[in-house]
Amino acid sequence: MSSSEQLYCPVIRFRPAETLALSKSPQGNPQNIKPILELIPERLEKSRKAGHSIDSFLEQTAGSIFAYWGEDFYLDLHHIRKLISSNNGSCASFANRAKVLGLTYSPVITIGTGHAIGDQLSEVRNLNAQTIAVRAELQTIDSATFINDIDQIASELGVSIDEIDLICDAKYIPQKIKNPAEMYLKIPHLSLWKNVILLGGSFPQDLSSFKVGDWSIPRHEWALWRSLLKNKSGRIPLYGDYTSQHAIYTEKSNKFRPSPSIRYTSGNEFLVFRGSLKYGSEQYPAHASLLCGQKHFSGVGFSFGDTFIYEKSLELAKADMKPGKHGDWLAACINHHLALVVVQLEEVFARIRSGESLDAMLLDIA
Repeated sequence: MSSSEQLYCPVIRFRPAETLALSKSPQGNPQNIKPILELIPERLEKSRKAGHSIDSFLEQTAGSIFAYWGEDFYLDLHHIRKLISSNNGSCASFANRAKVLGLTYSPVITIGTGHAIGDQLSEVRNLNAQTIAVRAELQTIDSATFINDIDQIASELGVSIDEIDLICDAKYIPQKIKNPAEMYLKIPHLSLWKNVILLGGSFPQDLSSFKVGDWSIPRHEWALWRSLLKNKSGRIPLYGDYTSQHAIYTEKSNKFRPSPSIRYTSGNEFLVFRGSLKYGSEQYPAHASLLCGQKHFSGVGFSFGDTFIYEKSLELAKADMKPGKHGDWLAACINHHLALVVVQLEEVFARIRSGESLDAMLLDIA
């Protein structure tokens, strides 16, 4: 069993809270994380309003990635691809800056409706990367269109399937997927891909359907991946998720006011401490105090995020309480999630290496 099998591939959208969370991820083992970095329109538009060109934005983004992360990553431009092309931007500006900085990355080609393969092949050539990845929806990955697109990509880029990483995106998973192994085994050329990544997320778009109080949400993506530890192909996919964010990206309105809530990953679920807009950010320390008193809390020092949560819980007793801002809490909870998943994957593969029965391990999913 290679160490790459326990590689974790979370989607990180390139905005302040998520990049901060990534930058504070476990520094002792960054080789266990290869994030899928999605560049998003809101950052690009903000840069343009400040008078910067598309090329300047891409150059600056390469510098920011180097500062925040610096390790290997997947570069996914599908949210801003049309903006780049319609404004005469070139991905070569990113590639040139990345080369100077010594960044290593794999451009992501998206297969599906609305994603022209030809344009993306030109983009990949401009990025001049050594490796590539293909991203497609898990539910349609056995279609004839997918197979034809793969043949075109391999032919025009002069690569074979065993040089391509495949990202199988289940997207939003609001409930348990039926017959996951059957769906997984339908992936074309399953044994040939360089890496196969199973990606998905079960956190809802927002918390508007939750009343004020404490709730839990099943991590269906984690259960889905674990159910595939034992499958007829013998190939265990790499694990990827959307952290504690919703799988479907939407631009945030300036009028959007998130509730003062904590979303904390624990075992097979997300714990949600839902606050009320009426009482503001002062609820954060109360949520934190409640969480820190529970068995689910990983402990101060477990991660940057957990230390932040613990320290904010102490603010509850202070007259000049500093509860923290929404972005701070989002970063803390995502950072905790990243650290927890790295530990969870290490534990799973340690159990496999010890010879433990996979049947016994699968019982933990119930």
